[in-house]
Amino acid sequence: GASGGCGLAACQLAAAGGAAEIVAVCSSRNAQLCADAGATEAFDYADDERMQELLTRRFDLVYDAASGSGAGEDYRGFGMDVLAEPRGRRVAINGGFGEWFATLTGWGRGERDRLMLTRQDGEELTKIVELLGGEPSPVIDRVFELDLSGVNLGFARQKSRRARGKIVIKVV
Repeated sequence: GASGGCGLAACQLAAAGGAAEIVAVCSSRNAQLCADAGATEAFDYADDERMQELLTRRFDLVYDAASGSGAGEDYRGFGMDVLAEPRGRRVAINGGFGEWFATLTGWGRGERDRLMLTRQDGEELTKIVELLGGEPSPVIDRVFELDLSGVNLGFARQKSRRARGKIVIKVV
Protein backbone atom coordinates (compact mmCIF):
# COMPACT_ATOMS: atom_id res chain seq x y z
CA GLY A 1 0.00 0.00 0.00
CA ALA A 2 0.92 3.63 0.41
CA SER A 3 3.40 3.03 3.24
CA GLY A 4 5.49 0.45 1.41
CA GLY A 5 8.52 1.42 -0.62
CA CYS A 6 6.71 1.85 -3.95
CA GLY A 7 3.73 3.61 -2.37
CA LEU A 8 5.95 6.11 -0.56
CA ALA A 9 7.92 6.72 -3.76
CA ALA A 10 4.61 7.37 -5.56
CA CYS A 11 3.62 9.93 -2.92
CA GLN A 12 6.98 11.67 -3.34
CA LEU A 13 6.71 11.69 -7.13
CA ALA A 14 3.12 12.94 -7.10
CA ALA A 15 4.08 15.77 -4.75
CA ALA A 16 7.14 16.67 -6.83
CA GLY A 17 4.96 16.64 -9.94
CA GLY A 18 2.57 19.13 -8.40
CA ALA A 19 -0.43 16.90 -7.64
CA ALA A 20 -3.00 18.92 -5.70
CA GLU A 21 -4.42 15.91 -3.87
CA ILE A 22 -2.53 12.78 -2.85
CA VAL A 23 -4.63 10.30 -0.92
CA ALA A 24 -2.85 7.42 0.80
CA VAL A 25 -4.51 4.19 1.90
CA CYS A 26 -2.51 2.74 4.77
CA SER A 27 -2.79 1.79 8.42
CA SER A 28 -3.39 4.64 10.86
CA ARG A 29 0.07 3.95 12.29
CA ASN A 30 1.61 4.83 8.91
CA ALA A 31 -0.46 7.93 8.10
CA GLN A 32 2.25 10.38 9.21
CA LEU A 33 4.91 8.49 7.25
CA CYS A 34 2.77 8.91 4.12
CA ALA A 35 2.16 12.58 4.92
CA ASP A 36 5.91 13.10 5.24
CA ALA A 37 6.26 11.60 1.74
CA GLY A 38 3.71 14.03 0.32
CA ALA A 39 0.24 12.56 0.97
CA THR A 40 -2.35 15.24 1.68
CA GLU A 41 -4.78 12.81 3.29
CA ALA A 42 -4.73 9.23 4.59
CA PHE A 43 -7.45 6.60 4.87
CA ASP A 44 -7.02 3.66 7.24
CA TYR A 45 -7.90 0.53 5.29
CA ALA A 46 -9.13 -1.10 8.53
CA ASP A 47 -11.73 1.64 9.10
CA ASP A 48 -14.79 0.51 7.13
CA GLU A 49 -16.63 3.80 7.59
CA ARG A 50 -13.70 5.84 6.22
CA MET A 51 -13.24 3.42 3.33
CA GLN A 52 -16.94 3.80 2.44
CA GLU A 53 -16.37 7.56 2.46
CA LEU A 54 -13.47 7.08 0.07
CA LEU A 55 -15.81 5.26 -2.32
CA THR A 56 -17.78 8.50 -2.73
CA ARG A 57 -14.74 10.33 -4.11
CA ARG A 58 -13.36 10.31 -7.66
CA PHE A 59 -9.71 10.40 -8.70
CA ASP A 60 -7.80 10.99 -11.91
CA LEU A 61 -5.23 8.33 -11.01
CA VAL A 62 -5.21 5.34 -8.68
CA TYR A 63 -1.73 3.92 -8.15
CA ASP A 64 -2.31 0.42 -6.76
CA ALA A 65 0.77 -0.78 -4.91
CA ALA A 66 -1.07 -3.45 -2.90
CA SER A 67 -3.03 -5.72 -5.24
CA GLY A 68 -1.23 -8.90 -6.18
CA SER A 69 1.66 -8.27 -3.82
CA GLY A 70 1.76 -11.74 -2.35
CA ALA A 71 -0.89 -12.08 0.35
CA GLY A 72 -3.94 -12.43 -1.88
CA GLU A 73 -4.88 -8.74 -1.96
CA ASP A 74 -7.08 -7.60 -4.83
CA TYR A 75 -8.16 -3.97 -4.77
CA ARG A 76 -8.67 -3.68 -8.53
CA GLY A 77 -12.46 -3.35 -8.25
CA PHE A 78 -12.17 -0.71 -5.53
CA GLY A 79 -9.63 1.22 -7.57
CA MET A 80 -11.81 1.14 -10.67
CA ASP A 81 -14.86 2.28 -8.67
CA VAL A 82 -13.20 5.54 -7.60
CA LEU A 83 -11.90 6.61 -11.01
CA ALA A 84 -13.11 9.91 -12.45
CA GLU A 85 -15.03 9.56 -15.72
CA PRO A 86 -13.86 9.44 -18.44
CA ARG A 87 -10.21 10.30 -17.82
CA GLY A 88 -9.40 8.33 -14.66
CA ARG A 89 -6.72 5.65 -14.80
CA ARG A 90 -5.70 2.81 -12.50
CA VAL A 91 -2.07 1.72 -12.62
CA ALA A 92 -0.96 -1.36 -10.70
CA ILE A 93 2.58 -2.45 -9.95
CA ASN A 94 1.67 -6.12 -9.38
CA GLY A 95 -0.75 -8.50 -10.96
CA GLY A 96 -1.69 -12.03 -11.71
CA PHE A 97 -1.69 -13.73 -15.07
CA GLY A 98 -4.81 -11.88 -16.25
CA GLU A 99 -3.34 -8.43 -15.64
CA TRP A 100 -0.01 -9.33 -17.23
CA PHE A 101 -1.69 -10.90 -20.26
CA ALA A 102 -4.03 -7.93 -20.75
CA THR A 103 -1.19 -5.43 -20.45
CA LEU A 104 1.20 -7.26 -22.75
CA THR A 105 -1.39 -8.07 -25.42
CA GLY A 106 -3.68 -5.05 -25.08
CA TRP A 107 -6.67 -7.35 -24.65
CA GLY A 108 -9.28 -7.15 -21.98
CA ARG A 109 -8.49 -4.25 -19.65
CA GLY A 110 -8.71 -1.15 -21.80
CA GLU A 111 -6.84 2.12 -21.44
CA ARG A 112 -8.17 2.84 -17.94
CA ASP A 113 -6.55 -0.15 -16.21
CA ARG A 114 -2.88 -0.91 -16.71
CA LEU A 115 0.01 -2.73 -15.16
CA MET A 116 3.09 -0.53 -14.81
CA LEU A 117 5.98 -1.65 -16.99
CA THR A 118 9.30 0.13 -17.19
CA ARG A 119 12.29 -0.04 -19.50
CA GLN A 120 15.53 -1.25 -17.97
CA ASP A 121 17.77 1.33 -19.68
CA GLY A 122 18.09 3.95 -16.95
CA GLU A 123 16.27 6.67 -18.93
CA GLU A 124 13.17 6.48 -16.74
CA LEU A 125 15.23 6.48 -13.55
CA THR A 126 17.02 9.61 -14.76
CA LYS A 127 13.65 11.31 -15.36
CA ILE A 128 12.49 10.31 -11.87
CA VAL A 129 15.62 11.73 -10.24
CA GLU A 130 15.20 14.95 -12.24
CA LEU A 131 11.55 15.25 -11.18
CA LEU A 132 12.69 14.93 -7.56
CA GLY A 133 15.10 17.82 -8.05
CA GLY A 134 18.13 15.55 -8.16
CA GLU A 135 17.55 14.51 -4.56
CA PRO A 136 15.64 11.22 -4.29
CA SER A 137 14.68 10.32 -0.73
CA PRO A 138 13.99 6.59 -0.59
CA VAL A 139 12.48 5.38 2.67
CA ILE A 140 14.39 2.36 3.97
CA ASP A 141 12.64 -0.03 6.34
CA ARG A 142 15.54 -2.37 7.05
CA VAL A 143 18.93 -3.34 5.63
CA PHE A 144 20.07 -6.97 5.67
CA GLU A 145 23.37 -8.62 4.80
CA LEU A 146 23.79 -10.60 1.58
CA ASP A 147 24.09 -13.99 3.21
CA LEU A 148 21.63 -16.82 3.84
CA SER A 149 20.48 -15.38 7.15
CA GLY A 150 20.09 -11.85 5.80
CA VAL A 151 18.18 -12.97 2.72
CA ASN A 152 15.86 -15.13 4.84
CA LEU A 153 15.28 -12.26 7.27
CA GLY A 154 14.61 -9.86 4.38
CA PHE A 155 12.03 -12.16 2.82
CA ALA A 156 10.44 -12.79 6.22
CA ARG A 157 10.14 -9.02 6.71
CA GLN A 158 8.57 -8.63 3.27
CA LYS A 159 6.09 -11.44 3.92
CA SER A 160 5.15 -9.90 7.29
CA ARG A 161 3.34 -7.10 5.38
CA ARG A 162 4.71 -4.62 7.95
CA ALA A 163 7.61 -3.05 6.05
CA ARG A 164 7.51 0.75 6.07
CA GLY A 165 9.58 1.57 3.01
CA LYS A 166 12.00 -0.60 1.07
CA ILE A 167 13.79 -3.67 2.33
CA VAL A 168 17.41 -3.62 1.22
CA ILE A 169 19.89 -6.48 0.85
CA LYS A 170 23.38 -4.95 1.20
CA VAL A 171 25.52 -6.22 -1.69
CA VAL A 172 28.81 -4.49 -0.87
